[in-house]
Amino acid sequence: MATHPFATAEAADEDAEPTLVAARVAEPPPSGIRASTPPGDDRDTLFDPACIPPNTPIRRAARFLLWIPVSLWRALRRFGQRLAERLDPPPLRTLLPPPPPLHRGALRQDDLGEHLLNNLFRISPAYVRAAVHVSRLVQEIQSYPAQERLTWFAHFALSRMCATSDGPVPIAWIRARMPEALRSEVTRALEQLEEEGIITLLSRETEDPAVVAGGISNAVRGRLTHAELLRDL
Repeated sequence: MATHPFATAEAADEDAEPTLVAARVAEPPPSGIRASTPPGDDRDTLFDPACIPPNTPIRRAARFLLWIPVSLWRALRRFGQRLAERLDPPPLRTLLPPPPPLHRGALRQDDLGEHLLNNLFRISPAYVRAAVHVSRLVQEIQSYPAQERLTWFAHFALSRMCATSDGPVPIAWIRARMPEALRSEVTRALEQLEEEGIITLLSRETEDPAVVAGGISNAVRGRLTHAELLRDL
């Protein structure tokens, strides 16, 4: 029986050993730039990170030397702006809030801000300097909650009164310094100052009905009528 020539070739292929084919990715050249990206190699860059120049002391010194003139230019520009404002300041009227309506040229009692601006021209130089320091403090606490600002106000008022008083100050006097505040708000401010160790609330014998009425009722300590400053503002 004749054998088909193609059958002989297929049998020979089946008897032959399988051949393994291995693919190797070419190493990048010494320059660090890959000539071509192999298939399936999802790289974001064609540069080898190892080829980035190191952060040598010379490079750091060069960056520092470049930073010096830039910083000097910025400082000189800020200085020039401040100098221009001093040499040619804007009109004072443009820096002030709108004034309240006048009634025959007179100010109302509740126009506290306008009274303050007018009184600055009447007070002594010592009080003018003091007003600058107090205004800086007030500017710093403007972003605080209303109750916290009132606590600072109570601390300031007590500090001023204790400067001329040897002993504790009646709580009624502190309330008189801030008549626009509610009674409960002043009470809470004084209690907070005591919790922080800034003042001590005391119960003192007194025959002044106004001092007794202006005190703080405490279920445990009785009627607290005076405040003693422990830590100045």
